[in-house]
Amino acid sequence: MQHAEQVAQIMTMPARLDSGINVDAGGFRRNPSHTYTDPGPARRERAAFRPTIDRLAVSPVPTN
Repeated sequence: MQHAEQVAQIMTMPARLDSGINVDAGGFRRNPSHTYTDPGPARRERAAFRPTIDRLAVSPVPTN
């Protein structure tokens, strides 16, 4: 998202709150805690993202 669009969205928030308009997903969503604590998906994510993390860790820092 472009910065100008971010600013435009932020500027509309107070007006929406004041008028009672809110973006709503239409109900409650369940997000079970095991989604975050299950070791199986965590292990797969680490395996998938580890090469990227290692590459970022040794990337040179721009000086300009």
